[in-house]
Amino acid sequence: MRQLMFFLLVAVLAACSEPTPSAPPAEANDNPLQGTVLQDQGEALRRAKEVEDAINNADQERRDQIDAAE
Repeated sequence: MRQLMFFLLVAVLAACSEPTPSAPPAEANDNPLQGTVLQDQGEALRRAKEVEDAINNADQERRDQIDAAE
């Protein structure tokens, strides 16, 4: 019975504690791996995403031009 009461007390105290503050949102160009051994891979991934976005934008512009010509 004492163990159950101790468990309930711990559960109530844990439920009443304040939540931990969350990290501020990262900007789109921030490297979440900054300061780690994977920093270079994070930069390469960011650049690859920028290239992908540029290709997708060019493709969409091309499609829009084709649609406008029809």
